[in-house]
Amino acid sequence: MEQKRDPTALAPTVEDVSKANSQSPAPLDESRALRRLLVRGLRREGAGKLCKEEPSDFTLGAELFSVALLCSALLGLLIFAVEQLGWTIWGTAGALVLALLGAAALAMLTSPTVPYLLVLLGWAISGVVQLAGPGLGAVALTHALPFAMVFGVRWGWGALRLAAGIPLFIPVALIVVLSPFLSEDSWRLGAAAGWQLVALAVVAVLPLLALVAARLLRLSVADTFAAAAERLSPEREDEALELVNKLGREEDEEQLDETKARTRLRRAYEAPFPADRAPQFAGTVSRVFKQRAVLRLLPLTVGIAAAVWSLIYVLASAAIPASLAAEWSGRAVPRADVAVLGLEIPLPLGPYLTLAALLAIVATVGFLAFALTEDRYSAALSEGLVSRPAERVLLLALPYADLNEPRRRRRGSDHREKKAERQNTAASQR
Repeated sequence: MEQKRDPTALAPTVEDVSKANSQSPAPLDESRALRRLLVRGLRREGAGKLCKEEPSDFTLGAELFSVALLCSALLGLLIFAVEQLGWTIWGTAGALVLALLGAAALAMLTSPTVPYLLVLLGWAISGVVQLAGPGLGAVALTHALPFAMVFGVRWGWGALRLAAGIPLFIPVALIVVLSPFLSEDSWRLGAAAGWQLVALAVVAVLPLLALVAARLLRLSVADTFAAAAERLSPEREDEALELVNKLGREEDEEQLDETKARTRLRRAYEAPFPADRAPQFAGTVSRVFKQRAVLRLLPLTVGIAAAVWSLIYVLASAAIPASLAAEWSGRAVPRADVAVLGLEIPLPLGPYLTLAALLAIVATVGFLAFALTEDRYSAALSEGLVSRPAERVLLLALPYADLNEPRRRRRGSDHREKKAERQNTAASQR
C-alpha cells in the first residue's frame, strides 16, 4: 500500500539534496566555480553542515593565520631595517615598495608561495642575526611586537565597526570616562590599585559578559533566519557576488562567469524560496550559529576595552602634565623614550597606564550594561553579532541549494525558454 505524502512536510533539506547530488551527474560546468565559492563562503560563516558532502579545498584558520604572519613579517622587517640597519624611514619605505613589486613579478612567473616563503625566510634570518647580536629584546621588537600589533589592529577594527553601528555609543562612552578622567580621585585610585585592576576587571566585566552571552545562546535561530529571509531580494545579488569574490582564487576567477552567476543569484533570492528554505537552514546550523555569535562577542569586547584604553592614554598624555599627574596620583611618573622607525617618542608610564586601565574597565562595563538594558544598544549589538551573519549565511546557502536542485534548474531553464519564445513571437508580430 502506497504511503501518502504529508503536504505539510518540509521539502528535502540541503543535506539530503547534497547527498543525493553526490550520486547524480556533476553540476553544469558553468556553475562549478560559483559552487566552489559558495561552499567556501558557507564554511567561513560556520555553516559547513549545509555542504558537508563537498570536498574540502579551503581552510579558514590557516588562511587567516598566513595573512597575519605575512603582515607581521613585513612589519618586522621594516622595524629591523630602521632599528638595526640604520636605514631612514623613507629609504625603508621605498625599499619595501620595490620589494613588493618584485614579489608580485616573481609570483606571476612562479607561484605566490615563492615570494611568501622568501619574506618569511628573510624575517627568520633577521631574528637569528639579532639573537647573535643585540639579544632577545631586539627579537621581541621585530617578531613579537608585530604580531601583537596585527591582531590588535584587527580587534580594534572590529570594535570600531561595532561601535559605528551603535547609536551614541562613542559619545556616551566618552561622557562616562571623561568626567572621572579629570578627577584626582580616579588618578589616585588607579595608582593605588595597581594589579588589583585585573581583579576589578574580572569581577565587573565577566558577569555582564556572561549575561550577554547567555542572551545570545537563548536566541531563536529560526526567527532570526526568517527575519533575514524577509530582507532578501533579487537586488542583493551584487552583495552576494562581492561576498563570494572575496574567497576567489586565480583559477576560480578564470572560470566564474559573473553574468550567469548574477542570474543564478537573483533566481535564488526570488520569493518564496528564501522563506521556504530558511527554517531548514536554521535547524541545521542552529548550534554552531549561536556558538559563533558568542565567539564574536569576546574579541569585540576586548577590542572595545583596548580602544578605550588607547584613547584615554593618548588624551591623558596630551592633556595632563606629568607634574599634575604625579600630584594627583601621589606617585612618580617614569618616562620611556621609545625610538620607533627613527622617531623618538616620549611615553609617560606609571599612573597614566593605570588610569587608562581603570577607565577602560568602566567603559566596558557601561557598554555591556547598555547592551543588556537599552533596546537601541541591544538591537544594534544583535544586528552586528546575529542578524548580519544570518543574512550572509542565507546569501550563500540559497544559491547553493538552488544549484543542488535539478528541478529548480529545469524550471528556470523552461521559464527562460518560454520567455524567449514569447519575445520572439512578439518580435515576429511587430
